[in-house]
Amino acid sequence: SSRFCLTESIYSELRRKTRQHLGLADDTPLVLFCGKFSPVKAPQLLLGAYARLRAMGTNAALVLCGDGVLRSSLETQVQHERIADVHFLGFRNQSELPALYAAADVLVVPSEREAFAMVVPEAMHAGLPVIVSNRVGCVEDLVSENQTGLTFPVGDEAALVRCLQTLCSEP
Repeated sequence: SSRFCLTESIYSELRRKTRQHLGLADDTPLVLFCGKFSPVKAPQLLLGAYARLRAMGTNAALVLCGDGVLRSSLETQVQHERIADVHFLGFRNQSELPALYAAADVLVVPSEREAFAMVVPEAMHAGLPVIVSNRVGCVEDLVSENQTGLTFPVGDEAALVRCLQTLCSEP
């Protein structure tokens, strides 16, 4: 849809504002998750991978956009393990997503199964690379390995860490 088609100047302004709002430096790689906090969407896998990425000394920030049954346990994990720079944004409606796509550097869809993740073409339309599990239905059609994004075997946290490292170390 047309609202994801932003001119370069609007896009960079949106990126600047959204990052400012999150308290993020311009050069901090921002990892985005957008979806339900349910076991099948696997946000806990992404949080674990992100924690490992940070423990290895890679600079990054994580935005978790959405809500669901896992939210409180994820928030508790962030506090207990003192995982830095994790932002819970709660549910955001469709019209608010372009700003997040603009601010982010990579979208991650770690789902255990997903027929078609609408966020993938939307994010790619906004010029965002994606990391998706091999159980996300649109993978073959949309993700060209190492060009528009990366895939990893479902549930494989170490492989997800490697994907994140690749995208966070070379903008």
